[in-house]
Amino acid sequence: MWHKIPTRWVPRVLLFAGVGIGSFVLTLWVINPVPKSSGPEDLRSASERLATYDVPGRMQLIEAAISLGLQSSRQMSANIDGISRINDREVVVRGWLADPGGDATPLKLLIFVAGKLAAATDTHGERPDVAKALALTFGAEKNVAFQASFGCPPGQQPIMVGLGIEKQYLPIKSPPCP
Repeated sequence: MWHKIPTRWVPRVLLFAGVGIGSFVLTLWVINPVPKSSGPEDLRSASERLATYDVPGRMQLIEAAISLGLQSSRQMSANIDGISRINDREVVVRGWLADPGGDATPLKLLIFVAGKLAAATDTHGERPDVAKALALTFGAEKNVAFQASFGCPPGQQPIMVGLGIEKQYLPIKSPPCP
């Protein structure tokens, strides 16, 4: 069969075949490019990554949490028992943060003032009143209380957030600094 094809057509057939194969490969490359390496994976915890964000208000907190893949918690609870002034620059906040679905792992609390991280602490210590009210079990009752000192001008509104162990977050309503 090949001996019956005129030899002048062979270059044309090869040219058309090359163009067809080349356009096919080019099309595959355009619609499915090879993924570029995005660099080393960020192995920091959610609290460490959130601490680097500028969080001047509740909306920015929500945006930052979503960008980190955190979900708003429906089961975590928290309360600020009080904020009191230590000196002309610093205050201390006391309260509790609990996850009824959690275990004995301490929860994280981040406090932002004027958008910047002012303090970070873990829950530690029991609060029998909270444990009873929330029916905390499986060690969750062991790490409920928190206390943190941080710089805060009078009247400034701190932004506080509790972080659970299952990539969840809870904005915590706080009064302004005294």
